[in-house]
Amino acid sequence: MSRNAAAGVVATLPGGGGGEPSSPVQKVWKPELYKIQLEAPAPCPMRCQRTLPLPPTKSTAEEVEQDNQAARLYGSEYHGLMGHLEAEHLLGLTGGEGSYLVRRSPMSDGFYTLSLRFNKRTRHYKLFHKPGVGHYLREQDKRFDSVYDMVADGLINFHMQLHASPIIQQINQQTKNCYQQSPYMTLNGRKLRALSNELGKTNAAAATAAAAAKDDASPKDVDVPLMPTQPLGTLKQAEQLQMMSEAVRRLPPAHYSCLQYMLEHLKRVASHYAVNKMNEHNLATVFAPTLIATPQHMTNLTEEIFMLSSLITHCKIIFA
Repeated sequence: MSRNAAAGVVATLPGGGGGEPSSPVQKVWKPELYKIQLEAPAPCPMRCQRTLPLPPTKSTAEEVEQDNQAARLYGSEYHGLMGHLEAEHLLGLTGGEGSYLVRRSPMSDGFYTLSLRFNKRTRHYKLFHKPGVGHYLREQDKRFDSVYDMVADGLINFHMQLHASPIIQQINQQTKNCYQQSPYMTLNGRKLRALSNELGKTNAAAATAAAAAKDDASPKDVDVPLMPTQPLGTLKQAEQLQMMSEAVRRLPPAHYSCLQYMLEHLKRVASHYAVNKMNEHNLATVFAPTLIATPQHMTNLTEEIFMLSSLITHCKIIFA
């Protein structure tokens, strides 16, 4: 499982974004949350360095088989019979943030215990496993293929709860609690108001220019410029696309092929905008923090989002 997948609400936290260049619409999504998620400690299984003790002589054959099955299921991170005080001492003494082990508690009844180190504290959880279902802590919780994936998911969840709360509160204050409503409708409402204001300014300027041109015109004047606006814009765009095509061709072959496949896929997703509400700019807002290398403390990704949006829009021409 990728460390980018987080538990519960963490997995739905936005990665980053911004408005179009020169747009009066301010950014809604923030990349700080995604960067905090990446800073979560990585899982570090603590391997058992000792020979597992034999079960007590009074143990039944079923208990012995369960202990052997646990050793096969959890591997070297299974420490056999161990109390919580010994686990805390072992993790606190030799383990760092994210270290964990699996043990059988002396008072357990049909379950094993996951001991996990986070924020200088050791936490203990009942650990269950069902064949064909996976590992889980409670019946209603998510299932995982391995204990490592479960710990990675939990560490991201803990890290986000510890560090992301102030940023979420700050975002709510900046956007006047827009997250209590639909972020999609909030963003589009702002765009519509901004577009209406811009169209009003454009119409007023066009009317003024038309009146001035009517007074200054004479029969000998050329009716249109030698290079009208529309062909000029097309030429500029063609030049930019050619430069972008030359830039991506400088990438290593593996990067070039992977980027081409990714952009063509995103273009197909954007073609269903009427259904999924994800156009090129929205997709660029989501993927810019992961596809484009940026300085560590950079939070304004407006230019990167605009560039990635252009790559998605014109991918067939750029990779032709």
